[in-house]
Amino acid sequence: MGWGAEIKCPKCDFNTTVYFGIGMGYPSVCRRILESMKNGEFGKGFKDDATSIPHPAVHQERALFVCEKCGELREDQIIDLCTPIGEYKPNTARFSVAIEYPPEMPYVMTYKLGKEYRIVRSKRHQCGKCRGNMVPVEDFEKVKCPHCGEILEVDDCINWD
Repeated sequence: MGWGAEIKCPKCDFNTTVYFGIGMGYPSVCRRILESMKNGEFGKGFKDDATSIPHPAVHQERALFVCEKCGELREDQIIDLCTPIGEYKPNTARFSVAIEYPPEMPYVMTYKLGKEYRIVRSKRHQCGKCRGNMVPVEDFEKVKCPHCGEILEVDDCINWD
């Protein structure tokens, strides 16, 4: 359900493998993240929101992040705390043919963001190199090598889970 790719620079020796998307354990992962938020492991803001908003749920996925300041790249997780827009509807569609999850699992699929759920709070990503703000890569054809600035190539794609 996720995919991965080797990303490499045609000019220098930079290369990395990055995994994107979600796996079959997605509902369980989101439930554990929500429990961690409620326990304060994501900070006071997440704890306060996760314990006070109606029907809290989590959107999570793996992504590649780029620093807006220095161009550093890092694989990390998009983590959003969400609440329903309008009336709450439990997840009724079966998530996986391999694993049956109960309908009250607190997960939000990407396509439901802005339609059925709104984001209340998002995990912020800070560059470990320059402390700049990191954002998810939107266009892989424009990602630059953090070492030499050359446009990176995507190679050897795989599917996982």
